Amino acid sequence: MENVKVKSEWLTYRQAMDYLQIKSYTTLYKFIAKGLKVTEIGNVKRIAKENLDAFMDKYSI
Repeated sequence: MENVKVKSEWLTYRQAMDYLQIKSYTTLYKFIAKGLKVTEIGNVKRIAKENLDAFMDKYSI
């Protein structure tokens, strides 16, 4: 079987912070409070890259 790297469209909080280039969980939690969509299944929380992009676009000036 070939070695295939899968790049996920669903990010952990840490990966989402890296994607947005923020260093504080507090900042991420503020984004979530302002409407950043998070998918939660049981104890697993993920954020879709498209949701991060849409959220940032929403607040662009």
